[in-house]
Amino acid sequence: MDRTFKPAARILAILIVGCSIGVLGCDDSTEPGSGATVLGRLTLPANAPGSPYVVMVDTDTNGDNGSVASTTGICGDTREVSYSIANVAEGTYYVYAAVGAVSDLSSGPQTGDFYGFFGTGGTEPASPNAAVPASGSVSFNINLSVF
Repeated sequence: MDRTFKPAARILAILIVGCSIGVLGCDDSTEPGSGATVLGRLTLPANAPGSPYVVMVDTDTNGDNGSVASTTGICGDTREVSYSIANVAEGTYYVYAAVGAVSDLSSGPQTGDFYGFFGTGGTEPASPNAAVPASGSVSFNINLSVF
């Protein structure tokens, strides 16, 4: 594996494991009806029908302190997966995703799984790059790479 992906892989592993099993207490506590809806499309490098996915909205890339919001689901029969996360507070965030193409993501992404960040694909952005408005909806499409 290319060493440039290792920091991103560690971040995703910590966040996915923590939010998948509830250890990190990901905070989805925004009051109903407040905030914006974050939605978009994940573009996978290959079909992964039946594979689990997670999309995260976060103020940093430190998995030890949870996330602002997240959603999970199961991939269909195409290379594109639509997602939606309601009630995300206004701010500028990292938005990233992982797909368990060969694993269930319970131990973080494994070699052969897919992952990516909004705006930069398989490379972690230098700073938060996804601006969420106070209300309405905003779209962040993510191109995933093979881990």
